[in-house]
Amino acid sequence: MIAQLALALLVTGGDPASPGGERARREPVRLLTDFDEPRLVGRLRALLVGALPIFERETGRDLPEDEVLVLNLYRDLGGYQRGARAAGVTGFMNVGAVTAWSNQESFLALQPRADAAYLEAAGWLPDLTAQLALHELAHQFIARARLYPRLALPSWYSEGVADHLAELALTELVYDAGGRCLMLEDARQSVAQAVAEDSAIPLEELFTLSELELDAHASRDLFYDQSAAVVRFLAGDGLERWGGLFQGYLDELARAGRSEPGLEFLSRRAQQRERWLELVADLPALEAEWRGAVAPAAAAWVEREGSSQWVGEDVLVAALAWQDNGYVRAGAPAPLAARRFEGQFRLLELDGGEAFVVLHEPQADEGGLKLSVRRDGFVALVGWAAGRQDTRGGRSAAPLGEDGFVRVTIEVEDGGAVVRLDEHEPVRLELPRGFPAPGGAWGVGAWRDAALWRGARLR
Repeated sequence: MIAQLALALLVTGGDPASPGGERARREPVRLLTDFDEPRLVGRLRALLVGALPIFERETGRDLPEDEVLVLNLYRDLGGYQRGARAAGVTGFMNVGAVTAWSNQESFLALQPRADAAYLEAAGWLPDLTAQLALHELAHQFIARARLYPRLALPSWYSEGVADHLAELALTELVYDAGGRCLMLEDARQSVAQAVAEDSAIPLEELFTLSELELDAHASRDLFYDQSAAVVRFLAGDGLERWGGLFQGYLDELARAGRSEPGLEFLSRRAQQRERWLELVADLPALEAEWRGAVAPAAAAWVEREGSSQWVGEDVLVAALAWQDNGYVRAGAPAPLAARRFEGQFRLLELDGGEAFVVLHEPQADEGGLKLSVRRDGFVALVGWAAGRQDTRGGRSAAPLGEDGFVRVTIEVEDGGAVVRLDEHEPVRLELPRGFPAPGGAWGVGAWRDAALWRGARLR
């Protein structure tokens, strides 16, 4: 549990719902969905119900008896967009997760995919859906528990607290039993790496971003991860020096939100964000202390596109249903001019897509190099960069097996590579011309599909 003083920082199945409407208090959490998979719905409902007492414990505030937390879950992005727009939401249409201002209900598209084969591989509740649902429920809890007036909180704190509470609930309800969450490992490494490389979002920018600016921010994912890290800092290492100051700022926002008419309060949002900078006074000291408190982290895999999660010792990588690529990068780079890749994969064959290995991830102006493998046994080495692509392909002696994992090895030779799938005859391919040799940043993934990867390494 967070220290008592730190608590103050947080304090001060049918069809998805149509916006508005009175609800009798029958249960504190309600899940409404157009998706009829009982295993997913049951697991998600249990997670949400279990999270509520954690939110109450960590904030020191109970959900009022006349309030119900409502999550509207949709099987696809189109349904989510229609539901969110009906509630007056205008942004975050392609994110697939939002809590509406109008009725304080949360809206979520099942992510990354609704295919039965994927859901079974993910244990019937994908990590991404679980994290997003808890994040949005935390937003809703803060509003419905009347901790602060709606929209009183600055974006970084609102999102950081929601991520922090979601992480606490995921850890306690799911991962304390010995499981692992690739998303949480990735988030910690993302912040640690940004601090180490001096690419973290400056606190002055983080503190003053608005909701509209956040929706299109170039470092949107880092914004969420870093905001949660700053919240943890203010409630932990930075509590003694900065905690009381920040609590005074939150109380000031709360008083203004309760005393001013809604439109007048909203018109002063930029001034309210700047007010925190005035109160801090010594922003460089806060920046230095926060950066110094970030612990080193070393995740095995880092999400780059789509969604990835641990399934035992395997990594399940999937493209979002409305995007093309799911890609997870190895946490540690490979030696430059690496000569051998080995690993196993099982392609779920959801949309007739491909599994792939990125042998060299593009950096700056240089191109990338990857191997793609289709179900019919066709393999291709692809070099790609802005405005150009070079593909060298060939076919294995037989299509991939229908069940189980396929072992793939790549041996790099001068000017070419030998690719072997299981015990089939190897395929000899030229290396694409003008592209880097394997090595450096690398990873595995799936194109318009999902794949389980096992034992992948490049050396």
